Amino acid sequence: MDNNKPQLIDLWRTSFDDSEEFIKLFFDRVYKKENALFIKKDGKIVSALQMLPYVMTYYGKEISVNYIYGACTLPSERGQGLMRQLIQDAFKVMESRKVALTVIIPADPWLFDYYRDLGYTEAFDYSEETYIRPYEIAWEQGVLVVPPEVPSVDSLYKFFNKKQRERTCYVLHSYDDFVTILRDLQMSGGQMLTALNIQDEPIGMIFFYPAGDHIYVKELMYDNDHIKNLLLQEAT
Repeated sequence: MDNNKPQLIDLWRTSFDDSEEFIKLFFDRVYKKENALFIKKDGKIVSALQMLPYVMTYYGKEISVNYIYGACTLPSERGQGLMRQLIQDAFKVMESRKVALTVIIPADPWLFDYYRDLGYTEAFDYSEETYIRPYEIAWEQGVLVVPPEVPSVDSLYKFFNKKQRERTCYVLHSYDDFVTILRDLQMSGGQMLTALNIQDEPIGMIFFYPAGDHIYVKELMYDNDHIKNLLLQEAT
């Protein structure tokens, strides 16, 4: 029996602008009580974070990492160093579990300074690229682009897993993570399309969200540039 879970859900609701669907998805499929750290005052949870365990590719090796997620404090309790204390406690727990690295994605620019002061450093960068759909569509013979429900989830994940492991430094997602990603994508109004070859095997996939008069591509995996362009054309 996890008596703290309802309080953690209430704190999450107070702290983040997430839908009830997403909150249920996270606490049903991702949350585990042994990975939650929190501080109580007068029997009430006032600050909490999740230490989500992952495996990461690291220059030909695989290492254990913990992703700090859902770090939050009640508005009335902020500015007292509670989150700093929780982060330090998380470091100790991860050290005891022999976790090699901890990763975090700051939600706002000002948080980079906050987490840098706690020992984090920027390790990954990204840039945005604009894709303009060509007037004439170049189709690839023998390739079919379909929604995710057409192939089996097993075959989709097999391709996804192959591609993620080809990346030099990449936080790997398990089969359960992949299913959760698809459900979250659907709940958020996004889509995933898959390119199949003539043997009905996945050879590319694109995850994207509508954003006004354009789309935002969250993830794009492909076997060659022809498949990449086909997926971008079909998504737009």
